[in-house]
Amino acid sequence: MLQSESTFGWLYLPIHVFLLPQLLRWLLAALHLTVGGSGFNALYYALSLAIVLVAFSRYFTASGKAFSLHLGRGLGAIALGFALQYTLTALLLALLTRLFGNVPIPNNDQVAAYAAEDALPMLFCSLIAAPIVEETLLRGAVFSSLHRKYKFAAYLVSSVLFAAMHVWQYADLGIATQLVAGVCYLPAAVALAWTQQQSDSVFAPIFLHLLINLLAVLKLPL
Repeated sequence: MLQSESTFGWLYLPIHVFLLPQLLRWLLAALHLTVGGSGFNALYYALSLAIVLVAFSRYFTASGKAFSLHLGRGLGAIALGFALQYTLTALLLALLTRLFGNVPIPNNDQVAAYAAEDALPMLFCSLIAAPIVEETLLRGAVFSSLHRKYKFAAYLVSSVLFAAMHVWQYADLGIATQLVAGVCYLPAAVALAWTQQQSDSVFAPIFLHLLINLLAVLKLPL
């Protein structure tokens, strides 16, 4: 990733998380348009996806070439990353369940609500837009830029940001719920970062993220 792309990724990340959804709400209100939660989420991610695809076009080209040239390494990283994520998540959930009983993950509940409202926009977000946007920003820009000099910090910062992105909007549920739910995202964050490191291509964590989300979607009553 070019330095200019990395810098843009760091700057755009808070815009994606905080500012873009608010701007979209203002725009829809100004146009007197009303959309449901699932539709709004799809519009939000479609807009962010378009921005990311344009801003990181050279990075995607280079990363795609690297993935195709070392396809075996990339696929192996995805497979081992999935095994790492699945194992760590199972162990962590078992521990948290023993400590706290029921483990709330409000983002999963929100996705289920979107699926019940309108499944197609939810599928677009979960299987296409979110993996590309989140992996490009967190593993492509944040993790890779830090990993050159600060390997532990790269894992720590990208993992904490990934967890925070999935729980910050549920402040009304209390800090304890946010913390417990956030911890549940750390195994996936570590596995995704490790997959990026092993493959040296953002397409590996994108495909792993898609796979993780696909398995979660298959559990929903669509």
